[in-house]
Amino acid sequence: MSAPRTKRPALKRALAAAASKPGALVADIRQMIEVARQQVAQAVNDAPPGRVIVDSEEQVRDLLGEFRRSAYQAALQLRVDAAEAAFSPGGSGDKQAQGRQRAQRSSDSVRERAGLD
Repeated sequence: MSAPRTKRPALKRALAAAASKPGALVADIRQMIEVARQQVAQAVNDAPPGRVIVDSEEQVRDLLGEFRRSAYQAALQLRVDAAEAAFSPGGSGDKQAQGRQRAQRSSDSVRERAGLD
């Protein structure tokens, strides 16, 4: 039987807060590590002598799995947010490239009308 999971909501709150803040990913992950470290220590310390592994192993595995998933999710979300911010369907991109594309299309349509293609 594993120890009760009384501290899990604190880790979930810390993970959710870290995932929702763009910016200081390293600081957010440090905070998540600290919360997870405290909860791992609590799980091991709460296990009775002679049953430390049996009563804490599953809880520690779940805590660290949740940390790993949430930290990776936060990092991926920041990457997606950065990619979305860099993409502009309205056009504020590379004006020179857009001009070259327009010129190429114009040149192609003139060739087509003249029967040169």
